[in-house]
Amino acid sequence: MFTIRIDPTHATSFDFNVKVPGPVMQISPVRSKFDYADFFAECANVGYETLLYDCMLGDETLFQCADSIKTAWAAVDRVLHPDQPLEVHGYAAGSAGPKAADDLLAVNGRAWRPLTDTHPETQKKD
Repeated sequence: MFTIRIDPTHATSFDFNVKVPGPVMQISPVRSKFDYADFFAECANVGYETLLYDCMLGDETLFQCADSIKTAWAAVDRVLHPDQPLEVHGYAAGSAGPKAADDLLAVNGRAWRPLTDTHPETQKKD
């Protein structure tokens, strides 16, 4: 599982299984993680951080209008899918996304993580 944490802490973690050293076939879960605070001092927002934050707040100032996006996709879609246009799945603003996204992962018995943060590392401790 690959996790990206954007706010309030900036980090990534990747959970995967590895073979335990030795002659017996034994698999164990491990986590590889990177936390920006472990390596870098706090600094002003840069790059996509501001854009993502504006998106979460609903500030559309830095976003293109729908007509512009549809026109750009129409050009790219013909190159990527010359025989059949790619289906676009709409979803309600503020929702967890389209049902098609859930269905895509469910085919392999997987599911998206909920939008609320339930990761033990990021839970506040009293």
